[in-house]
Amino acid sequence: MTQFNSQDFLILVVDDISQNLQVIGEMLENAGYDTTFATSGQQALERVQTAQPDLILLDLMMPGMNGLQVCQKLKADPKLCEIPIIFLTASNEKEDLLQAFKLGAADYITKPFQPEEVLARIEVRLANQRLKKELEERNQQLQIEIEVRIATEEALKKTVESLHTTSRQLAEAQRIAHLGSWSRDIFTNKLTWSKETFRIFGFAPDRSEPSHTELNELIYPDDIELFQTTIARAIADGLAYQFEFRIKRSDGQLRYIETTGEPIFNSAGQVIRLFGTVLDISDRKQAEIALRQSEQKFRKAFDHTAVGMCLVSPTGKFMQVNSSLCQMLGYSKQELLSFNFEEITYPDDINIDWKSQENLLNGEIILYHIEKRYLHKNTSIVWGLLSVSLVRDNREQPLYFVTQIQDITALKNTAAELLLAKEAAVTASQAKSVFLANMSHELRTPLNAILGFAQLLIRDSNLNEKQRENIGIIGRSGEHLLNLINDILDISKIEAGHMELNQTEFDLKEMLWEIEEMFLLKADSKCLELKFDFAADVPQFIRSDRLKLRQVLINLLSNAIKFTNKGTVTMQVKLDSSSPSIANTSRILFVVDDTGVGIDPEEINSIFNPFVQTQAGIVSGQGTGLGLAISRKYVQLLGGDIKVNSQIGKGTTFQFDIQATAIEKTFIEPQQNNRRVIALAPNQPRYRILVVDDKESNRQLLVQLLLGMDFEVRQAINGKDAIQVWENFQPHLIWMDMRMPVMDGYEATKEIKAKAQQKWAGEESGSAGKRENKSAAENLHNASPTSQSPATKTIIIALTASVFKEQKPIMLSAGCDDIVCKPIQESVIFEKLAEHLGVEFVYEEDQISTQANSYQSINISALKTLPHAWLEQLEEASLTLEEETIYNLIEQIESQETALAHALRTYAENFEYQKIVSAIAAAKSSNFSQPEGSNSADQINNQPSQAKISREWVANMKQAIDIADLDAMNALVNILRNENIVMAQLIQYYLTKLDYEKIINLIVDN
Repeated sequence: MTQFNSQDFLILVVDDISQNLQVIGEMLENAGYDTTFATSGQQALERVQTAQPDLILLDLMMPGMNGLQVCQKLKADPKLCEIPIIFLTASNEKEDLLQAFKLGAADYITKPFQPEEVLARIEVRLANQRLKKELEERNQQLQIEIEVRIATEEALKKTVESLHTTSRQLAEAQRIAHLGSWSRDIFTNKLTWSKETFRIFGFAPDRSEPSHTELNELIYPDDIELFQTTIARAIADGLAYQFEFRIKRSDGQLRYIETTGEPIFNSAGQVIRLFGTVLDISDRKQAEIALRQSEQKFRKAFDHTAVGMCLVSPTGKFMQVNSSLCQMLGYSKQELLSFNFEEITYPDDINIDWKSQENLLNGEIILYHIEKRYLHKNTSIVWGLLSVSLVRDNREQPLYFVTQIQDITALKNTAAELLLAKEAAVTASQAKSVFLANMSHELRTPLNAILGFAQLLIRDSNLNEKQRENIGIIGRSGEHLLNLINDILDISKIEAGHMELNQTEFDLKEMLWEIEEMFLLKADSKCLELKFDFAADVPQFIRSDRLKLRQVLINLLSNAIKFTNKGTVTMQVKLDSSSPSIANTSRILFVVDDTGVGIDPEEINSIFNPFVQTQAGIVSGQGTGLGLAISRKYVQLLGGDIKVNSQIGKGTTFQFDIQATAIEKTFIEPQQNNRRVIALAPNQPRYRILVVDDKESNRQLLVQLLLGMDFEVRQAINGKDAIQVWENFQPHLIWMDMRMPVMDGYEATKEIKAKAQQKWAGEESGSAGKRENKSAAENLHNASPTSQSPATKTIIIALTASVFKEQKPIMLSAGCDDIVCKPIQESVIFEKLAEHLGVEFVYEEDQISTQANSYQSINISALKTLPHAWLEQLEEASLTLEEETIYNLIEQIESQETALAHALRTYAENFEYQKIVSAIAAAKSSNFSQPEGSNSADQINNQPSQAKISREWVANMKQAIDIADLDAMNALVNILRNENIVMAQLIQYYLTKLDYEKIINLIVDN
């Protein structure tokens, strides 16, 4: 075997990280290897074609084309598939490693790695590769030489047979044609040579024959005795002969000669002459020598390779074994040669080996690779990776199997350890899920009370402005904390594989416009140019997960503006031209580019990790390090991936794509507006509601909210208590907390549902045929509050702080009719009551609308007759929202201008201060003239209250309300004062009340 020399090999190193290339390159060059490098999968494929490396170190995870894809392409190329590939990976994911081996990887090295390990693995793979090539080349050469020798011998045999069957003279002539012929006179020792003989011995054909002495001098000294003895015996015994000897010609060449001779007798039977031929067999001898040397080298490689090797007969008997195999199995060579392979094969693996050998013998395959178990001499199990081929003779008859056995016991043990590690990871993941469920419950339970009671308090009309502001701070802080908790739980759900898509149909262009409007003010405040570029060929109406896509875009744009102090922030939306559309499915590309501070290259690889912030983010003191991590997972759920490119001081570009389905506009479902419930609608039965929760704060939140709506409410502190209350109270609906001591909500729900079913079945049989088939909501409306009709089936709605989807089927299977997650919103409570009980409510906008329809017109003529000072005071009080002053001023004129006072009070009670101010302005105006044909009661209801609000301002106010940014809201109100003082004052009033819903309705209507 050729001695291993690292300088003979070229190694291609593929890694997208330049530092890794430098480190590996220095290590390999120090070891003497020639190296070449590639920084991407595509560059690697090109470099392999040009450089033809002996081995490839390939990074598993790379952007664009990853290591698995590169490996797959190389193994599919017949010219390149034999190049060994060793994967470099920072991951121990079993699926990735198994996929790598399936694709043809030779080995893998886990980062961080030890140089000694890397060099050892490389040397083993290169040595095996070279050994394999040498063995193949030697086998081919050996086969050729054997065939040449056989052909030569057959030709010689045919020639000799031909010479014996023809006349002596004709035979002599034929021999002379191909062989040298000679004769020797026994009595005179005179030699007679043919021309061919002269040429064989290195003489010119025209010279005279050498003497007997001269001939002896030509014969190689070690062969002279054989030569003379054979001749003497032929003369003495009269026998033909054939032997080989060497000569040293005058030109210094050593030649191998094969000679034959026959005695010629006289009539007396005496030998008088020897006649024979000479044949130069030097080439054949050299081939035989080379063959022996090749066999010796093969034997050396066979005996000393680190891989177990053996030759096995077609019957399964060991013919030859090397020391590596002996060491692997613990037997001596003599012991193994006495075995059949079945005797050391694990019983369960015998059949698969026999079947593979049978296919090989039948010519169905040319080789096979299998994993099987062997029995070590000490009874332990040795795992081997077999590579088996069959050697046949020139008649295609099987001679023996050549078997290479690699000990993979350690690899199998590692795989078993990985399996155990995976099982441990699954167990840890389950424990993590339990922990997160507990934490979700523990965190959301107090938040439920904080946010819920904040909602209850804000409904109190007796609060002053400072109290409302403080309650608003509590609510916003609670919402901020809830958002942070949700982000952490989202990361956990994503890692646990619990996050799912919620696809809807929506207007992509409208959503992007909303996002653009959302960030315009923030960009303007930093003097940044915000650009949105929506390509014409991008479908406007799509089906995808709108909330997740919106969250990703908001995260990226928020970061872009946050870390950009001057210049431009641009978002482009276009179709991905590299991915053709299929049917109505398109790949849409989103690019967010900024001219900000940029990201350090050392931080690029970690920015998508949870809780990791860049140095710029740390300096800013904002964020949690979750936004990009969640964004990346969301993008992957949406069928794409996200990439980043950044330069310090020049800016950053984030790019991601999603898979979306184009739809028709008519498929878009209209968004429902949230309306605030203020009372039960008239003519409603008094519904019985049971609230079950072990936390008093949670119970009180629901109890106070429901009592305020005139429901009949009872409480229970656990599941057992709930069953007792249910039996006596027979509630229409139960709000059931699922985690409680004594008896949890699951058991309580099951028992209540079971008892209700029994009660229902009994009453159903007694009243069959007497009851119309009505819906539950209709029956509830028609039933008296104390009715216990079978129609009064109890609805149970689960209250849970869990955010994990696997909990929901469990709750529903326990008998719950619906699920509401904590912290609960009052709007959700009322929606569920309406959905399940058919309860009808009076909503705030309905009341306003009803009252608006009953508004009386402000009589401008009557207003003009009032004192100027009184008008000034009413205008100032309306602008400053001093309610008490407004009502006092109205009382002053009520006796003389009853209709006008009633109209002003109606507008004041419904916060229509801008119309009061507009009427006063019209009355005070010296240019005011009464239109012809109008009466003295000038209508002010439909008169606009100054300038329209800009679309950009509306979008910015919506964004500020969405994120509860009170500072931004106040800044926007100050901007509005210059354009629409009445609207600004009114919005300022609503802000003091923390009544964001009214602000939204006001600016949308405007």
